[in-house]
Amino acid sequence: MFTKICAIAFIFVDFSNYASGSNHAEEIELSEWKSLTTRSYDYTPIPIDQIKNRSEIYLEFCVKAERDAHIIFSPTKTPAKIHEKAYEIVLGADENKYSAIRLSRQGENIKQDGQHGIISSNSWRNKFWLRISSNGLIEVGKYGNPAFLSWEDKNRMNIDHFGFASWINNNSVNWRIKNTWTKNETKKDLKRVLFLNYGKTVPPKNSTLLDEVNITVTNQYAYERRGALEIVGLAKIAWKDDRLKWNSTSYNNCENIFVEYDSIWKPNITITNDQLCLRPRSLHTGYVILSHEGIVSWVTLLHTKLSCSPKEHFKLSSHQATCPIKLIYIAKKLSLEVRNNFEMPLPSPFFCRKVQALKNEQPEFYAELIFKRQG
Repeated sequence: MFTKICAIAFIFVDFSNYASGSNHAEEIELSEWKSLTTRSYDYTPIPIDQIKNRSEIYLEFCVKAERDAHIIFSPTKTPAKIHEKAYEIVLGADENKYSAIRLSRQGENIKQDGQHGIISSNSWRNKFWLRISSNGLIEVGKYGNPAFLSWEDKNRMNIDHFGFASWINNNSVNWRIKNTWTKNETKKDLKRVLFLNYGKTVPPKNSTLLDEVNITVTNQYAYERRGALEIVGLAKIAWKDDRLKWNSTSYNNCENIFVEYDSIWKPNITITNDQLCLRPRSLHTGYVILSHEGIVSWVTLLHTKLSCSPKEHFKLSSHQATCPIKLIYIAKKLSLEVRNNFEMPLPSPFFCRKVQALKNEQPEFYAELIFKRQG
């Protein structure tokens, strides 16, 4: 915590054409990757309206300095004056002893991390990332790792400009900055942002008990085999994970993306009365679709064999077959829907008329699938 105001230079730098000692007044436009050195009191403000994703600011950068590398996010075009409200992040403060988040220029440290020597004047030791979310969460971390510094402002300020700084008597602070926001984000960039701090072994909200899981079976082909009904189809298992949502307007109106099956956490859902293997059988493989609203849809092959009663009525076209299905799941609520596709090239001998839930109390779901022979 600083009790005495010290001289500090906040330099809002023209990345494309920096000239020491010049007095810039115009606003600038960022390119994708630039190097800069903060070594002057002159500044050029960088307007936040050039950042497409204004609701969630994301920055990647490297820094080479002995100590005191500053980044400021200000609600005004003019760099925030001493103690005026702004978000200030300092790396390697107090002789490179700690890093901090402040609510004003040279204000008190509202959050502090005590890692010594986090920056170096001899090498680009670490690549950093910085995010200010729409809910006011400020996070700073080393690239590829979780945040080591974070704090949430319940009353997030409206950021208008930002810039960089160093101490007046400090050696020059060298920066390498990637602007990931001025152009439309590609799906690859979006995946990088989503999975930056994502842990696939950690369930949503750090709880294995989801609020709700919805299972929809489509394009199923059901046929009789030795007194049982064998069902092959696609099962879409959907749940919500707030860690995997984004603002679609900030990513060229991208609302859905595909991700690898093994890249996310998935709930374990087991069919306990599957007759194919004569043992409980879990769903696996498939592909995953992420929605910008945080809905995760896992599409996987469903191939199961259910004993139906009575066995003899498969021979009677006027009768229907009742096939129980038992699932073990981890959610407060589970729903199961079977949709028939009557336009399949090879029509299914049986179609599902109804799913009748008999028991739906976590962790067990028990229902009857009522099938009828076509024709």
